[in-house]
Amino acid sequence: MNPQSVGQILPATVFIWLISLAHGPSPSPQRNYEQLKEEHDIGVVSTVHPVTPTVINMHYGPPPRDHLVWSIFTTIYMNVCCLGFMALVFSVKARDRKVLGDNSGALSYGSTSKCLNLTALLLTLLFVVVIIILLNNRPSLHPKTIIQASLWLIRKGH
Repeated sequence: MNPQSVGQILPATVFIWLISLAHGPSPSPQRNYEQLKEEHDIGVVSTVHPVTPTVINMHYGPPPRDHLVWSIFTTIYMNVCCLGFMALVFSVKARDRKVLGDNSGALSYGSTSKCLNLTALLLTLLFVVVIIILLNNRPSLHPKTIIQASLWLIRKGH
């Protein structure tokens, strides 16, 4: 072999060629190759294990809701036991997951946000109803009595 052809041979072939030059010629091994059966030919497909196609169902429905506006409203007006703030945190997480394309995560965080918003709403309504009932049952705290007392204090001051 001349040096120009050695530069064009793959490095592994060059390495084997150098080793064979250093150790002298090796006896050629007997090559007992097994004949391939006809069923393993390229053109013949074995039907022992039928190939089943894999189907991935892609659902392109509406994106999951994050309830961000509702959570902001709940945080500002009805933040009972910080439920509104927690709902806002889960809404932001749901929006982040929706942007990343993780619809299952967005659906989970959005559902948690919705439950927190509903709980805050129900607790706030219960609180308002209890206050109204208490104010109407105590005559000294009735709104009409409070207004009359305020007007009396204003007139007395003049």
